[in-house]
Amino acid sequence: EEMTRKPKPKPIVQHKKLTKTERKRVISEFHCLLKEKQAIISNISPSPSRTKSIASVDLRLKELGGINKYQDASRQGKQQKYFDTAKWSFKYLRTCPSFSPFFSSSSSGGVTEGKKQRIKLIDVGSIDDPFRKHSAVICVDAIDINPRKPSVKKQNFMETKGKWDVVVLSLVVNFLPDPVQRADMIFQATKCLHARSEINIDEDEGEDQQQKNIPGHLIMILPRPCVDNSRYLTHEHLLKILNAMGFELQHYHASPKLVFYVLVLEKRVERADLPCFDRVLLLSGSHRNNFCLT
Repeated sequence: EEMTRKPKPKPIVQHKKLTKTERKRVISEFHCLLKEKQAIISNISPSPSRTKSIASVDLRLKELGGINKYQDASRQGKQQKYFDTAKWSFKYLRTCPSFSPFFSSSSSGGVTEGKKQRIKLIDVGSIDDPFRKHSAVICVDAIDINPRKPSVKKQNFMETKGKWDVVVLSLVVNFLPDPVQRADMIFQATKCLHARSEINIDEDEGEDQQQKNIPGHLIMILPRPCVDNSRYLTHEHLLKILNAMGFELQHYHASPKLVFYVLVLEKRVERADLPCFDRVLLLSGSHRNNFCLT
């Protein structure tokens, strides 16, 4: 009797390798079209002309290659550039005192499982599920609105429920075309984390309770021009917005192209209690972009 073989999972369809110029064009045009579509939705009342305008933008997005082409451009750029955001994030977690119980160093400098428990991490907008290889110490939930790997769950982060030790927003806040949506995504992270003000540290408690005593960490990574070259957002202004949401900056790092924010949720804040951060001109200059949060 022949053994029944399990069907092999379908591999990710790989498109042809894009040049650096092509990658930049795809990413730039995709963002511009998303912003154009959002402007139509926000500024034009429902009508046949609005429907026609949205359909026109959707067609241009399709002709560009859609979100699959955008993800391919992002993945290929990541593979060929000098940064690896997941590698940086994991390296930080290894050195963070809050997570030291989960790690132990071998004589060779490697990482082994320090305890039975693992760091609970949700990776939002995960294309390649890069944290999966660290499963000895990280229990990862990888989600994306357009998953490209079987291990990545199709899910909208704005509808996510649950609590994690770490939320990773790596190059996803800037993906959203609307400043309100960007702020909403960051605020959604507060709902997925334990605030320090809500926990009671007791060293005699069991391991399960000790994990609940870890204050929630947000790792947010943005393109550097979002805060270094915007008319409406600076590093200081971004920190004011994050502080108002209950976050405190734990660590900041800037590479030539990216900025890395590690934030701890210190207190729980209700969305209705947040102050209004209007779009206000902070820096002038024709060479600057319009990225902001409101």
